[in-house]
Amino acid sequence: MHAAILPGAAKVISALQADTRRSVRLIFQYAEELIPCGAAAPTAAGEMNEARRAVAALTAPWQHEEDTTGADALQDELRRPLQKLVIRGRGSQALSSSLPMHPVPIAAETMIATQPTTVREIDPRVAAVVSTSQSTRRNGSYNLILDEGKLMGPAQLQDTTVCEQVAHGVELLEWSIAAAPRATAAQGFTLGHDCCGNDP
Repeated sequence: MHAAILPGAAKVISALQADTRRSVRLIFQYAEELIPCGAAAPTAAGEMNEARRAVAALTAPWQHEEDTTGADALQDELRRPLQKLVIRGRGSQALSSSLPMHPVPIAAETMIATQPTTVREIDPRVAAVVSTSQSTRRNGSYNLILDEGKLMGPAQLQDTTVCEQVAHGVELLEWSIAAAPRATAAQGFTLGHDCCGNDP
């Protein structure tokens, strides 16, 4: 990822969902508009691969203990550590008056949000996945984006190489977001049942 991605237009590239019981919703957004400071070149150069690897690792199934079933399995699910990245940005209708014909700069063109089903069942308030909508005006289109997004996934991964890739991917994402005006990113660790009420 690169900070040059940030000023372009956010596009929803893919929305993937696994089976209902082990559902993980994934929104992967980035710009590919051919505009000044757009993301066509970084995207073509493969600079999104780190983020894709991080998402793949973070959405990997959680491995329960072999003798854990039923209610014990649910408790194990609730106790599992999650690595969490909370993204807060400029919010909706952050239209730049100096660039009325350009897509609006947003907090994070590369916004990744994964949400385990178990968390959604515990608190439906976190069911929403970050998405980008578009509104058309007489002088062109501009993007609307929610104020906040989350990247969450298992903090304990068996493969050391994958762990390093995830950490690096999350750092790159955080740095890119921090480069955007009025954007913040904070990462930390939490338990599954705490991810709703203890946001920074």
